[in-house]
Amino acid sequence: MPLSRQKIILTPSNKALATLINPDAEHVHILLDSTTAGFTVTLPDATGSMQRELIFKNIGDYDVTIVPITGQYIDKSLTHTLHPLDLISLWSDLVKTWWMLDNNSISLHTINGPCTDLASAVALLNQVRAAII
Repeated sequence: MPLSRQKIILTPSNKALATLINPDAEHVHILLDSTTAGFTVTLPDATGSMQRELIFKNIGDYDVTIVPITGQYIDKSLTHTLHPLDLISLWSDLVKTWWMLDNNSISLHTINGPCTDLASAVALLNQVRAAII
């Protein structure tokens, strides 16, 4: 059976995440439209989230704050702020924590492994750009 995916758009006037998530979705992609104002999104209960991954992307101009329900955490913190264009991936441990799997990380890989410094990353991007032009 293929993995179940879902896409959701949240706004300052429509931010009730827990009521919008399909119970069968294993990966939920959430666009945070903060073009008119910032807002706060409350995560669903980690204990009932069947090891679900939530991927948030702030596509607007204002900060969006992510908070767990009372008594739960995001990487041992009570909140996480997504600035404009930030991305975060969270995974439930089924107990009381949403763990950050990814936080705006961008990695470039070559056949010899990952680029570990800015100079080699820029060189790789220039090679790719030259190949497509």
